[in-house]
Amino acid sequence: MVSGHHEAKDQGHRGVHGYVSGIGGTNNGLHGTSAGIDFGFDRWVFRVNSGGQRTSDYRSPEERIFNSRTRAFNGSTGFSYYGRKHFLTTSFTSQRGLYQLPTEPEHEEEGEEEEEGHSHESVSLPNQRWNFRVNGGARDRFQYSLNYSDWKHQEIADGEVETRFFNKQLDYRFLVEQPRRGPWSGSFGIWGLRRDYESRGAEAITPPTIQNAFAGYGVQTLNLERVRFQFGGRVETNRYNPQFGRKRDFTGFSGGAGISVPIDNSSVVVANYSLAYRAPAIEELYANGPHPGLLAFEVGDVNLNRERMNGLDLSYRRQDGRIKTEANVFNYWLNDQVFLAPTGKIEDGLPRAEYRQGNSRYTGFDARLQAGLNKYAWLNAGFDMVRTELTARSISLPRTPPVRGRLGVDLRYKNISVMPEATLAARQDRVFTSETPTDGYVTINMRSGYTLVRQHTIQFFGVNWFNANNRLYRNHLSFIKEYAPEIGRGVAFNYSVRFF
Repeated sequence: MVSGHHEAKDQGHRGVHGYVSGIGGTNNGLHGTSAGIDFGFDRWVFRVNSGGQRTSDYRSPEERIFNSRTRAFNGSTGFSYYGRKHFLTTSFTSQRGLYQLPTEPEHEEEGEEEEEGHSHESVSLPNQRWNFRVNGGARDRFQYSLNYSDWKHQEIADGEVETRFFNKQLDYRFLVEQPRRGPWSGSFGIWGLRRDYESRGAEAITPPTIQNAFAGYGVQTLNLERVRFQFGGRVETNRYNPQFGRKRDFTGFSGGAGISVPIDNSSVVVANYSLAYRAPAIEELYANGPHPGLLAFEVGDVNLNRERMNGLDLSYRRQDGRIKTEANVFNYWLNDQVFLAPTGKIEDGLPRAEYRQGNSRYTGFDARLQAGLNKYAWLNAGFDMVRTELTARSISLPRTPPVRGRLGVDLRYKNISVMPEATLAARQDRVFTSETPTDGYVTINMRSGYTLVRQHTIQFFGVNWFNANNRLYRNHLSFIKEYAPEIGRGVAFNYSVRFF
């Protein structure tokens, strides 16, 4: 259902507030810290934050996954003004990091063993981003935002820079709140974007491209005594102007309508219909070359059409004392859905994958249950499944998640909490052509924490024991699942203190 975008409008304060946190863990050498402080002068608040985190190569239950380490560092500063009628918030953020993607190891000739500590060929993605953002408005009347970001990253394979990516993006939004008139309320606004995208290198996969987008949207709510209706719409246009190649323009309408009907004092039924439009992305239209960061030789199609979707979903929610339940079922029909299809071929040393289109259908169900067993224990359970199908060929779309479930208990006594949980996934053998199936699995995790509250501080001590049964399993959504299974058994510790 279409809805307006609302920025949080915090309040000012007087004095110094801040936090310090740290994290460390086994298996992948996780360690990091962050800190922030803000100075409040009633309506004016000035903020400074910084942090960083590192991991080394992680271990699966069988072996170490080489070249899987990460680095991330960030810092930000800004100020806010909270007036009686108006508010304004600004922020400047700088980030840099490094991600590594293990590629398929090159096996030695039969009968030869790999040397201890041998580093496999890897793909590294050093990146850098800075962002400037302004939010403001008049309370319950209008809001606006301006967001500019400059993102750069490199894709380095075998120690050589393959491609450099540059993305400068400006987006803006203006939202007007409609004065409430009887049972009617709503909002309407505009949104726009300008994106300057470029990839450089001997094998740059896309041409430099300027994207301009603009949209107008609105939402209305009719709140009767027992029944609540909501409906809205959005018209959006996208224009792509590549330095070389064919220009493409797309314009479309998205809309939706929903109704919420209470059954009794503790339960409600919600039904929604949605009609959606999506323009193809730059990469989907113009890509043609090796993309080490995606571990694929990526091929776009400049003739792609826009996507169209019709969707229906139905929800039931109930909260009755110690019992909370929610169940959702949905059915979406997509015309000309764009998807990245593996072809089974190898090109330039990478699996060839092509952007294609086809009519598809998504059918799914999910449910959640929270039940209070007694004043110290809550039972938590969840289940979700989705079935996808390319209707013309009666086969599944690539990277469709398997049926999943979880079952856990939340145990609490005073300031101590312990939450053991089992996550279950079924075997996924409904796969796209040339896609490999993945086995089902069960993993055991346990989180625990202790909170210490004092007059001007709140301290939290946490422990997360993940994959406690050290189960070897693979994420069906991963591009590298065949040779990079998920992380094995490990423990992460975290500590944080907030002062005010």
